[in-house]
Amino acid sequence: GQGALQTDVNVSLPWAKTITLNPGVSLSSVTATSVTGQLNCSISDGSGAAVAAQNNNTLITTCTK
Repeated sequence: GQGALQTDVNVSLPWAKTITLNPGVSLSSVTATSVTGQLNCSISDGSGAAVAAQNNNTLITTCTK
């Protein structure tokens, strides 16, 4: 909520995380890594509209707003 780095380890795919940011805090990027899975990522705003996406099916993916 305050923009601090968060790490989730050993999650099962498919995986999604919803974060509600405090007023004045903005999210700039999301990075995901996998040993075996092919990943994509996206960042959506409060209405569900995508503001950043990466769809390369890679082991490491980063979305930057």
